[in-house]
Amino acid sequence: MRCLFPIFLFLGMAGTAAAESDIAFHDCPFGAIDGLQAACADLTVPESRNGNNAIQLRLPFVIFRPAEPSTLPPVLMLNGGPGGLIDIHRRDGLLSWMKYARGFQRNGPREVILFTQRGTDNEHGKALACDALQAPEILIGAVNVQSKKTVIQESFHTALKQCRDGAIAAGHDLRAYSTFESVRDIGALKKALRIEQWIIYGVSYGSRLALEVARHDSAGITGLILDSPSPPGAGADSMGAGVLGHSLKSLTEICKALWRCRALSQNIYKDTLRRINKLEEKPLKLSLRSPDNDQRYDVEMDGAAFSQLLFLAFYHPATIEEIPRILAQLRRGNREPLKRLVTVLQLKKRAIHIGTYASVHCQDRDPEKTLAFLRAERREWPEFEALIEEQISLNETLCPGWFENWTPDFYPEAVSGTVRTLILAGSLDPVTPVQSAEFLGKSLANATVKIYPDASHGILEFLPCAWEDVDAFLQGKPPVTTPACRRHYSF
Repeated sequence: MRCLFPIFLFLGMAGTAAAESDIAFHDCPFGAIDGLQAACADLTVPESRNGNNAIQLRLPFVIFRPAEPSTLPPVLMLNGGPGGLIDIHRRDGLLSWMKYARGFQRNGPREVILFTQRGTDNEHGKALACDALQAPEILIGAVNVQSKKTVIQESFHTALKQCRDGAIAAGHDLRAYSTFESVRDIGALKKALRIEQWIIYGVSYGSRLALEVARHDSAGITGLILDSPSPPGAGADSMGAGVLGHSLKSLTEICKALWRCRALSQNIYKDTLRRINKLEEKPLKLSLRSPDNDQRYDVEMDGAAFSQLLFLAFYHPATIEEIPRILAQLRRGNREPLKRLVTVLQLKKRAIHIGTYASVHCQDRDPEKTLAFLRAERREWPEFEALIEEQISLNETLCPGWFENWTPDFYPEAVSGTVRTLILAGSLDPVTPVQSAEFLGKSLANATVKIYPDASHGILEFLPCAWEDVDAFLQGKPPVTTPACRRHYSF
């Protein structure tokens, strides 16, 4: 079984900003949420600012307004991905963001703005959704023991080309979906709302976008809060086997201190390597049912696929504690916990537009550096060789398969500056490792780095006590040193 998208999750000076008339406020379909008044609007911007087409993009946003007037700078929230969706049109879709709106208002009333990046709106921006790439046959692989990888690769590239060709035939400019253009959209939003200064919160890829905004408009930012940061210039944005290995070793140490976890696995890292080797020798056959369409899928799980699954489990902190349970149950011959995790993490459609991901990713990251990094990882982590080989194959083909006549010509360097910055990272994060946070802490002159033991990706979503550090930051104080601020696992 192969998972081609284990983490799909992830410039120059800004040009002319959108005119004030490019913002249109309208009634929110959901009214007040959790006691906060919501103002809904669309920002209209050209898809192609260089005149390649006349397509206009509607970028929805919501302003959560406190009950009393505020003199505090607003907070702009930027989601991850790239290509990560925000279901901004439904009340239920916004409820998950309420903890942020409430959190940023804990030390005083302020407006909080949730902005939809170009190519990520599920109602008006589906041109690059590429939903066919999320079919289980492609996402985790059709069963074909003799030529499994070839079949999956061919299906992937066929679906990728069909999505690309369809978008081009509809007149879309694929290169207009980039971090650079999103920076210009944010500049247009700031000008249209007549905001002089704001604080920007970015999570995962959103942190990268926030850094690029700061690169070009540092005077307009009073603070940056970067959660699970993915900074430019930090290296290959690995998300690779080495980071997975470190996450497994960190989880092993956590497990040693918890008797319930020790009862499941004395050494998670070694048990994982043994399981990977067994699955490479004899893959497991699993019969699964999709939660999206109730169809049954027969798949095989080999060592590389198991590694991909663990990668996803670390990426979604709520599933980390399933890792020792699955290892223990597999030793007993019970596949049911494994099947449940595969169903939740790999069969269910993900909230991402893969075409947007490809457009942004391929214009943001130097593939040669990424490939060189992966080849070095292959030498350093031979126990994950099968996983690394698949990552190399995908990185060799994704961008040439998405862009016709693809010639990479620009990649952003590290961002420096003096904007006050709070950097939040988790020791178990397999996607944006602590090394990226530490790199960023050195490149920014006025940054504070907080590493949370036992935490993974998305600190403020899964670690409520970290809001104490945000409170202190927003009040201009040093972060609170709270050794007890750890994620607690039930195991």
